[in-house]
Amino acid sequence: RYDLQVLPQPKNCNPALPLTCHISYSKGNIAPRFGFAYSPFANSTTVIRGSFGLFYMQEDLLDVSQATVSNGISRPFLATTGPGFGNNTPIVTYPESLTAFPSDAGGSPSAVVFAPNFRSPYVEQGSLAIERQIGSYTVVSAGYVYSHGLALLGNSNGVTRQANGNFGSDLNLVPPALQPQYGGSFTEDTVIFPAGNSSVVPDFEAIDGIYNPNFGPINVIDNTGHSKYNALLLSLRHTSEHYFATGAYTLSKSTDQGTGYYNQFDQRNQRGRSLLDQRHRFVLSAGWTPAKGLMRKFILAGVLNEATGRPYTAVFDSSQPNFSLVPGEGYNAFTGPGTNDLDFSVAREIQLSDRYHLRLRAEAFDLFNHPNFLSNVNNVQYTTTQQTDADGNATNVWTAAINPTFGTPLAVMANSGARSFQFSARVSF
Repeated sequence: RYDLQVLPQPKNCNPALPLTCHISYSKGNIAPRFGFAYSPFANSTTVIRGSFGLFYMQEDLLDVSQATVSNGISRPFLATTGPGFGNNTPIVTYPESLTAFPSDAGGSPSAVVFAPNFRSPYVEQGSLAIERQIGSYTVVSAGYVYSHGLALLGNSNGVTRQANGNFGSDLNLVPPALQPQYGGSFTEDTVIFPAGNSSVVPDFEAIDGIYNPNFGPINVIDNTGHSKYNALLLSLRHTSEHYFATGAYTLSKSTDQGTGYYNQFDQRNQRGRSLLDQRHRFVLSAGWTPAKGLMRKFILAGVLNEATGRPYTAVFDSSQPNFSLVPGEGYNAFTGPGTNDLDFSVAREIQLSDRYHLRLRAEAFDLFNHPNFLSNVNNVQYTTTQQTDADGNATNVWTAAINPTFGTPLAVMANSGARSFQFSARVSF
């Protein structure tokens, strides 16, 4: 298999920013794939399956559109106030319109560019599993899944200033060591913690101009991300005339780098658990259709979902000390709340006539009303205060205080955050 995505090239580019004149793409996207299934015994009750392949991802054309429009010349968006907000001399008033971007609007143009060596992101993916039939109705299996993402799109957590959307690093951002040369105040900060210990960390100020002083943020679409996923999968399936049940357990670990960083100048030390990492997950679904008694023609079914939480990173409430990262805590070192959810349903099929059938159904979601929260929590571990000198000038010393709500969930899940019921009736003919 061969994949090729030819990215559209800019029709107009900015001579002051050569990176706006070309969008690179890769041409050697050869994607071999291999799979097999083998039964080692004559009775065919045991099957071994395996596969491996390369899978290329297509670049979102929205990124191409942003890079084409946000080139420092075209500025299609202008936010301005009018008399209703106290501005009695607005740039434009209704029904007039602008024929060009006003020179007195202020601000430096921003831009979105593709890295000169940009290529299609891709994933190496493989699996190996053994499946065994037990009796006439039951199958058990054990498998391993491997996934290695390479040349993934770089993605900032938002500390790096971003001109449009959630892109990666800012080429024009001044690194901490050079900030005083560009009008900044410090290169390092000292953070004093409640226990009396302190740490010296890089100082972050949102100063642009190291690449081109005539621009604000120059956000680059690059391939700095990569990830790894390893998982053990165990499952049991049972299907008979009146019963069905499926149980599946997954033990997995997902790590990445460059796909959710805070400090664009030190991405290597922000390698850790992926935001999607969920170490344990167990799902049990079952159903029963009684053949006799009062429950005959009823359908009873349920789904149990148990899972551990996803990780998050401890931060300061200010991005200036250490790009908001708390030193010594590790990237995505904390785990949020898990999931404990049981859904249950009862249905009854009623034959009204030869042509008409009525199905009544009652469903309970999160039957035991266990609170299930979204993965986003309050990850501010310390609130900070910047100290001043005798003249009231800000210094590079910060005092950190413990945030009592650190780790508190911010919202419940929409579908399983609290118990809810649903009733329905369906007529078929």
